[in-house]
Amino acid sequence: MTPDEFEHAYERLAAALDAVGEANETLFLVRLALLLADACPDPAAFAAALEAAQAGLPPADGA
Repeated sequence: MTPDEFEHAYERLAAALDAVGEANETLFLVRLALLLADACPDPAAFAAALEAAQAGLPPADGA
């Protein structure tokens, strides 16, 4: 993805999150992740993306 394409993707994601609302945000993101996993031909690449997305985030309470 070029930088411009990445920026456009970010803008579309932000707009979609606004459209579904805070109450549906988690469900939307899970559905999006599963659709992208289905579109990704390489399970290792999907696993690496999951790890990258989680990196640096604080653990959930009680974890």
